[in-house]
Amino acid sequence: MSRQQRRQYERLRRDIPESFEGSHDGSYLDDVLHGRTAASFSNAGEELTQEDVAAANDNLYEGLRESQQERLGQYVDSRTRRNRTQDWVDVFRKQIPCMADAFLKYSLDSGNAGLDYLYELPGDAVVQETREVLVVDMFAATYKHLSLIAGDEYISTACLRQGWMPVSAYYPTVVITVRALEVFRVTNLRCPRLGVQAFTRMLCDIHGVAPRPYLGAQFSVALDLYHAVRADVDSRVQVALGRDAPNWRLKNSCPACLYKVEDEPTLLIPVISVLCRTGQPGRPGPAIPERVFTL
Repeated sequence: MSRQQRRQYERLRRDIPESFEGSHDGSYLDDVLHGRTAASFSNAGEELTQEDVAAANDNLYEGLRESQQERLGQYVDSRTRRNRTQDWVDVFRKQIPCMADAFLKYSLDSGNAGLDYLYELPGDAVVQETREVLVVDMFAATYKHLSLIAGDEYISTACLRQGWMPVSAYYPTVVITVRALEVFRVTNLRCPRLGVQAFTRMLCDIHGVAPRPYLGAQFSVALDLYHAVRADVDSRVQVALGRDAPNWRLKNSCPACLYKVEDEPTLLIPVISVLCRTGQPGRPGPAIPERVFTL
């Protein structure tokens, strides 16, 4: 097709009349001609149902997808596992401070309710967007609405405000509740051999579904984020208590020797310590009794 013929073709497409004379509905014809709606009859004059239209659309989309794959080929991710993990770490590292703020707000709102606290959207909140996510809890896994309100800097902060931990930085479709993560953390402290795989399989058994291998990876991501958020909160507590100095632990390792009170007399030897050969504190006596060899 030459350039002049293409211009004439484009002019004919734009010059479709707004209405037609006769008893037909002009708006319906306009929608059909402009592609905004599907015609109710086929090229052969047969009447089409909604199921036929949906099937035709699916066939068209499938054909377009196959043609695009043949022309462009399948996308190949050239990143290694280390690169993907590092990208994930770099993205979440920027969000950890804001996530810690949201976690503190959630902990303050929970109050005496503790892990049984259920989030309620404030009455004066301005909801900007709502998304549907799968919430994995201790006793159920259900779809719920994630409300993004004014003031949420990231989707992760919106999730933590409701007591959920995302498994993706920007477009999470699955979230793990803080309650489930806290139960695993405390249980793992008392039973260190309890792993993520065993815990997620236990959740699947409680939910009444078959074991889901991908749930273990999602739970591991949420657990790492949960530990990172708690570590950031702990560091803020240490700063508030004045325990962030590099030598604070050394100066407060032994209260009996290092704490001074008013009018305390100065001792000739204020501190007594025992060091081993490697220069680290050791026991004052031999750890292994002396052995005597006789002939």
